[in-house]
Amino acid sequence: MIHIKHVSILSSRNGGFEIQDLTKQYRIVGIIANLYPADKRSLYGRRALDDFGRRDIPIAWGEKATTKDRPIRPNQFPCDFMAENVVFTLYGEPKSDPKDPAEIESGISLLVRLVKEIVETPDGQPRTSRPEEKLHFLLVSSFADIWTLVELLPESFKKATARVVLQGDYTVEHNTSNSSYTLKANHEANNNRFDINSADKLYEFICRNNILSVVVTKVAATASALPIQVLKDLAATGHKWGKYLYDIYDELSVQYYKDSGDEKTRFQCHMDEKWFLGTRTNWFLTHTEHDPYPRGADVLPYV
Repeated sequence: MIHIKHVSILSSRNGGFEIQDLTKQYRIVGIIANLYPADKRSLYGRRALDDFGRRDIPIAWGEKATTKDRPIRPNQFPCDFMAENVVFTLYGEPKSDPKDPAEIESGISLLVRLVKEIVETPDGQPRTSRPEEKLHFLLVSSFADIWTLVELLPESFKKATARVVLQGDYTVEHNTSNSSYTLKANHEANNNRFDINSADKLYEFICRNNILSVVVTKVAATASALPIQVLKDLAATGHKWGKYLYDIYDELSVQYYKDSGDEKTRFQCHMDEKWFLGTRTNWFLTHTEHDPYPRGADVLPYV
């Protein structure tokens, strides 16, 4: 159970905006790990859930979701942190036992089951769901899986959905001829550009069908940097996941910084060394942009 203490947000519904209070409790009913390698990501997530006593939360393997492969980093998926004795179902094939954590199904199978549980009785008859029973979708990766669901079950998706929260970006276009609004996906936003076709259609669908949506942009994500002290505190607990997250943070930070120095490997074209030092470190508190930039692991004292 996730308890969110008094968080107010500005959200959109059909081009209009309203303040929403998130002082509620939410129950996690499923997680989909997409992007290559989705199978490894799902094994990694399954192990984390199991180690924290959440075997009740199903995790599924999702779509590859992008045509651009990124290399798997050393120690990104260490054996000691991957679920074992797990069976993967075929794409679209339901689990033999929905409550069995040792069976990992495809993302679309999980999504279909969750939506149908809201809109249908066990014998397949329509049911009317109370608002508190509906689903809140949190989309922080490619939209390929969710759009596959919408294409497959558009009416069920509308009936089962309370809110769609996306990490992405859009613009609001006003049609003056009929006073309607349309949400247009920003093709430069990272989660949008993983699968631009899905992003374009999803934004248009939720706007046209008056589905409450909340979109968090990269500006908010960058401004919400995780202080290194949080990871130090996790490591100090002695829990293996706390120690692992602290150790891997340094390794990934150095690699991220190295990648930013090369146009071919940086995450996006504007994410160069200057961007990294200005947004991910405190380098410029004691240096100017004219000073030689640190090299490799020399950046770590400033992260």
